[in-house]
Amino acid sequence: MTNCGQKRKHSLHYYCKINISARQTLLYIFNKINRYNIIKFINKCLAVLRPDCH
Repeated sequence: MTNCGQKRKHSLHYYCKINISARQTLLYIFNKINRYNIIKFINKCLAVLRPDCH
C-alpha cells in the first residue's frame, strides 16, 4: 500500500486517502446535495485505490 497510487493519479489517491476518514461527513453533505456525487466520488477512490495495488 506504500507505492499503491504513486505511479498514476497519485494526487487523486492522496486526496482520497486524506478524505477517507472524513467520508462520513462527505456522505452526510453529499447525501443532502446529490446522491450521485458521493457515489461517483467513492467509485473514483476505489478505482484509484484498487489497481496497481497487487
